[in-house]
Parts: sequence; C-alpha cells; structure tokens
Amino acid sequence: MKLAEGSELAPMGRVATVTSTVCQVVDQILGFRARYPLITATVCLEALKLTGAKGSVRYGRACWVEVLEGGLTRWGGAWQEGEFHFWVETNGGEIVDVAAAATARIPQVGGRAPVQYGPPILWSKEIPQFYRYETLGDAETNPDDVEGKKILENLFSRLQRSDLARNPLPEQFLNEPILISGKRLLDDEKQSFLHYDRALRIRHPGKPPF
Repeated sequence: MKLAEGSELAPMGRVATVTSTVCQVVDQILGFRARYPLITATVCLEALKLTGAKGSVRYGRACWVEVLEGGLTRWGGAWQEGEFHFWVETNGGEIVDVAAAATARIPQVGGRAPVQYGPPILWSKEIPQFYRYETLGDAETNPDDVEGKKILENLFSRLQRSDLARNPLPEQFLNEPILISGKRLLDDEKQSFLHYDRALRIRHPGKPPF
C-alpha cells in the first residue's frame, strides 16, 4: 500500500518498521543518531522509499524541550546562526524526526547538565508544544569524502536487508516513546514520556527560542 500524495497518513506498520529500523541501523553504525541528524534523516527517507512512500529531507531551525537530571528543563536544538537541524516531511504532510529524541543518550561535555529525558520520536502532522520547526528548504546528502560515501552505502545496504520490503509490514515498535499523527502516544517500558510530561508540567522552560 502506497501513501497517497498530500492526503493519507502513514499506516502503523510503516511507522513502526521505518522508525525502528532507522534507529537501530544508525545507532549501531554511528553510535548516537542525535549527533548526525542529516545522515539520520537521509536514511529515514531511503527507508520510506523502500516501503513505497515519498517525502523530502528538510533543513532549518528546530528546538525541543529536554528534561535534565533533577527535573529542570531547557530548550535544546539548533537555532543559532549557522546551526541547522534536519528531518523528513512525508508527502502526506507528516513530520518525521527520530534524531532529536536521542539527545538524552549523548554524553555531555563542557560542563553541560546531562539530559535525563528527551522528547519522543515524532511522526505526526500535529506538532506538539515541546517541538518547534522552521523549514528553510530541502536538504541533500552528497558526501564528498570517500569515508562518508562508504558510511551511507553501508547504511543503505543494511536497510535493504531489513524488514522494510515485507508486506504487510510488522507493527513492532521500538522500545522508545513515539508520538504519531492523531496525538497517539506510545510510551516505552520505563514510561519515559510520562516522566518527561510530568517534568514539563512542573517546570516548563518558557517560550521557545524562536
């Protein structure tokens, strides 16, 4: 089943298989997908294509709420001059961002407070208040260096050997919180989103930076 351009939302099998496959493949090869949002978005788009869907990699300013150890909150993301974030927008108008959700896994350096809970994976037409995006254009990944090309080839090869070509696609989600169109939220076994949401209700960081 293909996603009708500009109308239908992605079926649950596609959402589950694409997000779980992309997260697992990128994390296994690169370590922390949050550090490589452009590559992650590019792999996500390739995964979408393998399921018969279409979309584009977007770039621009983006921010999301992070919960620090101790319950404090802050806006994380890329919005300063020269900073960009990358995500996928499907032809059905859904925003797909699997990179921002992994910010809690990045080791903090330079005295920055560690992130305890990041936002959920996003695959949604509706953008929640703890996310914000400003699209500046379409992005392409064409690495000039040999090593970069090898990494992408390796990532795409792993996708080809995954469940993305199965029909029907299995509705087996990754054990991470994910927010889906229609404001459907699937939490993980540790109820990370429950703790995340509770922290935002108690100590919201205020207005977004842009």
